[in-house]
Amino acid sequence: MKVDAVFNSKEVQKMLKKYPNRIDRATKDGLETASTRGENIIRERTQRGRGVHGAFKRYSEGYLKHLRTTGRPTKPDLIYDNHMMGSLFAKARSSKLAIISFRRTPEKRKAIWNHKTRPFFDHNHREKKMIRKEFAKEFYRNMARA
Repeated sequence: MKVDAVFNSKEVQKMLKKYPNRIDRATKDGLETASTRGENIIRERTQRGRGVHGAFKRYSEGYLKHLRTTGRPTKPDLIYDNHMMGSLFAKARSSKLAIISFRRTPEKRKAIWNHKTRPFFDHNHREKKMIRKEFAKEFYRNMARA
């Protein structure tokens, strides 16, 4: 997923010329905050049983039967033992790149498999807007420091 933040402000242009090192640090901090916000959005939405485009598709009858016999919840929230969502993390790698991923390979594979039938590992337009605001807020906060 790619989220672009565009600033057309004269104020930002002045900052670019005056404080190049501070801008890199502020950008990285902004990306860190924005990626963490993106991670939290995915976690909260998934726990509520919702994907990118609304409620998750129901589990199949065979899988529901398995869940009932093992005493697990039957609400589709992609949480069985919480290993997949527990390994979700966000990190700013540089002042140009932040990632949201899974720490372990088995969880990455589960996420790819689950995402095919129940899309959850993305953001809709409204969520991207919230992430952009979070980035801008953190960026300006760091640039305002003396």
